[in-house]
Amino acid sequence: MAGTVQLRLKTALTGEDYVKRKAWLDATAPPCPWHKQDCELVPHGTYERRKARASGASAAAGWGGWVSRRWRPVQQFLDLLRTLDPARFGAVEPTVIAFGAA
Repeated sequence: MAGTVQLRLKTALTGEDYVKRKAWLDATAPPCPWHKQDCELVPHGTYERRKARASGASAAAGWGGWVSRRWRPVQQFLDLLRTLDPARFGAVEPTVIAFGAA
């Protein structure tokens, strides 16, 4: 939609306090900065906020997800090799160590 603008709600609350208090329920839109009247403001939805760096167990879970996302394509490639050359790799487990040994 041409000419739409999303305005940021300024608040003195921290992100954590904003969520705890559900401050969005009391938020009101300021008047239109150009027309100074009701311009049929429409909510555009929400977005995910940046999360603080995790530590301990939740950091380990994040690292596991990072590794998993990078390992999946490697495993898919090894499965493809097994399909392309079944005589050589058909019985080999789709792991880097097993393929290295083969």
